[in-house]
Amino acid sequence: MRARITGQVHCAGCGTWMDPGAYGKHVGTDERLRDGHHEVRCRFCHTYVDARAIGAHEAVHMRRRPDGQQQEHITLPPDRRYAGPLDDVPQVYVHEACGGATGMPEEIIRSYLGQPFLYNGNTFCTGCGTYVPFTDLVWEETGETLDAYTRALQAEYIRKHGGRPCG
Repeated sequence: MRARITGQVHCAGCGTWMDPGAYGKHVGTDERLRDGHHEVRCRFCHTYVDARAIGAHEAVHMRRRPDGQQQEHITLPPDRRYAGPLDDVPQVYVHEACGGATGMPEEIIRSYLGQPFLYNGNTFCTGCGTYVPFTDLVWEETGETLDAYTRALQAEYIRKHGGRPCG
């Protein structure tokens, strides 16, 4: 078991302890100094939180609902999300193992279009009530796997920006 080191911040996502100044870069979010305290922007609600409390703060967003899904999911701040039309963007995926179709919320679609490295390769299936890999899901609209679709978006991001984003 790890001992908590005084003054360090806990990442609720991976369990790593780090100095407060390293957390924002670790998770790819904004950070600032305010009244002598280091604050980072929550990746879920986008409010600034004292860096020493961010792990506990984000853990609340990650609690599971009765259906098995997290309370909330990471999104980009509204001003960093894709702002264009979604007419040709797939929005419903099917889990081939159970046949369940799940609609993806617009704020998540606009977030991954803005930064396709944001998510970890798993998403919630409403049919199974659990998180499943992108490789097991196909877009209802196109028949393409979420994995292939995401890899194409990531490749385009790298071409456009010259590399992956930090964090």
